[in-house]
Amino acid sequence: MKKRTALLLALVLLAAGCAASADEAEFQLRNGIHFGDSLYEVKRKETLPMEDGSEDKTNNIWFKGTIAGMSGEVRYDFDENTGKLTDMLYAFSSTTDRDEVDSWYETLKKGLIRKYGDPLNNTGGSLHLITGEAYSHGFTLINLYEQLLDYTGSYRDYDEWIVDSGNDHVKIDLFCYYIRDKSYEYTYHIDLSYHYYTDQDYTDALLEKLLKNSQVDDDL
Repeated sequence: MKKRTALLLALVLLAAGCAASADEAEFQLRNGIHFGDSLYEVKRKETLPMEDGSEDKTNNIWFKGTIAGMSGEVRYDFDENTGKLTDMLYAFSSTTDRDEVDSWYETLKKGLIRKYGDPLNNTGGSLHLITGEAYSHGFTLINLYEQLLDYTGSYRDYDEWIVDSGNDHVKIDLFCYYIRDKSYEYTYHIDLSYHYYTDQDYTDALLEKLLKNSQVDDDL
């Protein structure tokens, strides 16, 4: 047990020391919005109209309009304790045309590659340890349809990027998925999210995963 604990701590310390040391420009979201902005600052900078249901909310604020040339919605999530912006999610309008959603996906992917370089190239459902709201929003929607209407759904494609700036990092997730009704009619969706995290956040997530694996291994 002591050896396993020592190994866990060593891995955590190694992960904490792997941050980029170079100082880079602060990561900018749309319309000059930055991670760490307050709700007031986001409302002041965002040019899209706010959805009616978000006017009195202090978190998970939705705006609706044209994004990257496509219709959709953008959501801003804030830390409940600090009130600072931590996540931004694009949820693009759905379509029943598979070729259309594939074209949208490729357009977004190519734009992200031009701006942030090649993706991580995880495949087969394997994801980076840190994930943003694109996956949780997409799978929540799939599960909702499965439970309420007995539909089915799953992912079609996804890509991931990490942008480093000193001890700060941004995880970008592009996620395409479908929902299929009982008549085998498909509806296709694309979500794109940006999630801010620090070295400490990564270390905490790594330690949690290692401890969970250790608990499983101890019973085998």
